[in-house]
Amino acid sequence: MPTPQSFSQAGNHCSSLNSVYPPSSLTNDANARARGWSVPFIWELATLPDPTLPSSSVPPNLFFNVQKSLYWAGGGDPGGVTQIFARLFGAPFGGVGVVQPSVNLLVWCVVSPWTTGTVIIH
Repeated sequence: MPTPQSFSQAGNHCSSLNSVYPPSSLTNDANARARGWSVPFIWELATLPDPTLPSSSVPPNLFFNVQKSLYWAGGGDPGGVTQIFARLFGAPFGGVGVVQPSVNLLVWCVVSPWTTGTVIIH
């Protein structure tokens, strides 16, 4: 069962996967290997819900044990301020919101280049 954690803890958790599941064994994309496991950007999480399913759900045949909860995501750097986002999955009125990094949320870790390519979820 996933454990809610702060944004900093979520980042540390994702980074720890680099030694367990080396990105070089998961992808041939040099940018993804260089980035390694990380908290996803908001646009990466936005690709996961299936619009044909109700309530911002993700496909149950592709992802298992998806909790109806908020998940961490990083954002851009508008005006020199990094935005920390949460993305809601599997609940009515799912959406995106800016949250404080000290809040405890769930995390999906990804290996991907910055903005393109295949996203691998852990």
